[in-house]
Amino acid sequence: ALISDFEVSEGIYAKARIEETNSICLWLGANVMLEYSCEE
Repeated sequence: ALISDFEVSEGIYAKARIEETNSICLWLGANVMLEYSCEE
């Protein structure tokens, strides 16, 4: 598993535990999200 800290809002952080997966989604903002395979 991958453990990551991320910013939820200015000055507010959360911790996430990501189990095995085939892809990762990256939120860029302005209603734009990219999905990457783990190989990329």
